[in-house]
Amino acid sequence: MDRQALVDDVRLSAGRALGSDFFDLSATDAERAALAQSQPPVTAKIAQNYAAWRRSVLYAAAFLLFIAALLEIAGYESAEDGLTTLTVKAAKANNQRLSKDDARRRVKAAIRDENLETIDTIPMLNLLKSLIVLICIFLAGRHWSDLRKSRRLARRAWYVMLGIPLAIAIYPWAQALDLRHLASNEATAMRAMLSGMFGLMAFFALGPAVIATFAGMMRASITLKTLLHESAVPGYVTALFAPVYAIVIVVVFALINQIQADAKLPIGVGCMFGAAMVYLWRASDLLRSHTKDEAVDLVRGVRRTAFVLNAVGIVLITLFLLDMNGATFSSVATFLVTAGGNLFVLVVVGCDFILALLRKEYEQAKEFQNSKFAAEFEAKMAGFTKAGMSDLSTAEPAAPTPPPPPAP
Repeated sequence: MDRQALVDDVRLSAGRALGSDFFDLSATDAERAALAQSQPPVTAKIAQNYAAWRRSVLYAAAFLLFIAALLEIAGYESAEDGLTTLTVKAAKANNQRLSKDDARRRVKAAIRDENLETIDTIPMLNLLKSLIVLICIFLAGRHWSDLRKSRRLARRAWYVMLGIPLAIAIYPWAQALDLRHLASNEATAMRAMLSGMFGLMAFFALGPAVIATFAGMMRASITLKTLLHESAVPGYVTALFAPVYAIVIVVVFALINQIQADAKLPIGVGCMFGAAMVYLWRASDLLRSHTKDEAVDLVRGVRRTAFVLNAVGIVLITLFLLDMNGATFSSVATFLVTAGGNLFVLVVVGCDFILALLRKEYEQAKEFQNSKFAAEFEAKMAGFTKAGMSDLSTAEPAAPTPPPPPAP
C-alpha cells in the first residue's frame, strides 16, 4: 500500500469510527472483494457495509489503545518513587525542608521493600491488561473479513478489559500489606493513607472500562438504529442503558468528589448525566420503526445534543482530574485515551451482540404470534393497559374526544 493510499484509508477509517452512521457509509470495492473471498463468503451489501465499518472501528480502537499503552509505559512510576515525591511535597507544604534521599529513606523504613513491590503489582497488572486487549483488538481488525474469528477476539478483549480492573478494584490491597514493623496506631494510620492511594489507582484502572461499557452499549444501539431503522429493538437497548449509564457516571465520580471537592466535577458530571438523559427523553421516538428519512432526523438530532453536553462534561472533568492531588498529566491522559479506546471496543462488541439479539428476537416473535401463549399474553397486557400501567409516560392520558352530536 503506497503512502497516499494509506492516508486515504486512515482518513476513511477515522470518519467511519467517529461518525458510526450507516446512512452515508458504504464498503469500498476492495473491501467487498475481500469479503466475497472470505470463508464463508460475505456477499450481502448490508453485511459488507457492516463488516467494513467494524474494520475501521477496530483499527481506531487499536490505535488509541496503542497510544494508551505507550503513555502507561512512559508515565510509569514505581511506588517508591511516587511515595518519595509525595513525601517531599507534604514536607514542603508544612514549610519543612526535606531532600529526596531523606524522603526515600523514610518511605522505605515506613513501608519496606516487600510492601512497595505489592503496590507495584497494580500498574503492572494494568499494563498487562492493556497489552492483551491491544493484541486482541489488533488481531480482530487484521482478521476483519473472517467475521466469526474477529467477533471472538473482540469479545475476549472486552472480557480482559473489564475483568482485570475489576479484580484490581476488589482485592483488599491495604489489608494485604505487612506492617508488623510499625506500632499499632502507626500501622492503622499508614493503612488509611495508603487506602486512599489504592482507591485512586483502582479508579484510574477501572473507570475507563466501566464508563466505556455503558457508553459503548448506548452508542452501539444508536449506531444499529442507523443500519436497521425498521426495528425498534436498538431503541429499547438505548432506553435501557441510558438511565443506568447516568447513575454509574454519578456514582463513580461522586466517590472521587469526596476525596477532593471541586465545582468543575459536579458540573461536568451533570453535563454527562444530561447527555444520557437526552436518549431517555427521546425514548418514545426511538422505540418504534422508522423510515430512513425519519431515522436520519431522529438519530442525528439526538446525537448532536448529546455530543455537545458530553464534550462540555469531558472538558470539565479533565480539568478537575488535572487539579486532583496525586494525579499526574500522564495518568489523566492515559485515563482519557484508554476510555476512548475502550469505547470503540464496546461499540463493536455491543453492535455484534445487539445484532445477534435482534435476529433472535425476530425469530422468536414470529414463533410467538402463532403459539398458544399469544392470546394469554394479550389478555394479561390488556389488563395492564386498562389500568394505565403500560404507557412509557406517567402523564395523564388525554380525554377521549366526545362523539359528534346526532344530525338534526
